[in-house]
Amino acid sequence: MTDKITVAYFDGDTSKLIQISRQPTLAELRELVKGHIEFFPLPIIEGKALNLICNENGKKLFRYRPSLFLRNQDGYLVDIVFGPCFICGYIDSRGKTDIFSGITEEDFIRIQSMCGVVVNGQK
Repeated sequence: MTDKITVAYFDGDTSKLIQISRQPTLAELRELVKGHIEFFPLPIIEGKALNLICNENGKKLFRYRPSLFLRNQDGYLVDIVFGPCFICGYIDSRGKTDIFSGITEEDFIRIQSMCGVVVNGQK
């Protein structure tokens, strides 16, 4: 098993796949989202559980550009996330440390479609 996984990273300017540790430290997570972290489960895509990890103020940090437009299964806008964030697969929290699972390139394409990704200030 590798120590790195692939996650979808968004910050309002970029949308890309990046590699992170399978067991990231709190400091590593905070660095990715530029502050305190907040976890949100997302709708399951084709049987895969997904989680959004964003800055805990990602709903209020209007100094950042919007990164994601979260939509429900019917396509209606339900939330907007501002600032740096990432989406990973299932998070196993049963042990002493959280173990993250990654996503595939196909998952990334589905996420971009589902979330109405913003890149360079344009949807």
